[in-house]
Amino acid sequence: MVTLVTPGQRRDVNRMMADAGIRPTVTQVRSGEERLTTLTGAKRPPVQDRGQTGNAAFRGLGAPTGRPPKESRKATEARMMAEARRAGRVRKAR
Repeated sequence: MVTLVTPGQRRDVNRMMADAGIRPTVTQVRSGEERLTTLTGAKRPPVQDRGQTGNAAFRGLGAPTGRPPKESRKATEARMMAEARRAGRVRKAR
């Protein structure tokens, strides 16, 4: 098992491993170093031609289309009560 730890996390991770009774082998490496690839056994994922996957590119959520999202019952009741109060004030003001 490989645990990647930043310098700021080192003390907490060492304490956690000691509490768990784990004695790790520590090797300091930097991103992209050959030693890191050797230790983890990492390999690049196979490259596929986009035309062969059949998946469309992700275009994000974009602007909402169609009708607006449904209002909750509580929100609807609150809005209607506020409208009724406003209407009542208008009638009294005349």
